[in-house]
Amino acid sequence: MPPEQKVIVYNKLLFLLNADFPHQDEGEPMHDKWSECEVLSSNVTALLKTHNWLQDEIGYPIQLSEISTRCAWYVPGHNHMAYR
Repeated sequence: MPPEQKVIVYNKLLFLLNADFPHQDEGEPMHDKWSECEVLSSNVTALLKTHNWLQDEIGYPIQLSEISTRCAWYVPGHNHMAYR
């Protein structure tokens, strides 16, 4: 796949996943959204790993920062509750 096509596909995936990943509302816990987060968090991880390969072509997309932040709210909360 040509590099230009990889960038287009990556950005579309990022856009769709960013739109679908749950938001944390006003600092409230995301317990009721954990099942959604669990399904989507592996996709966020895949996008972060892929970013390492395509960084020169795609730069630093702001949506990657946004979705990484939302995913980061899920991971510590989920892990904390797993040990209770």
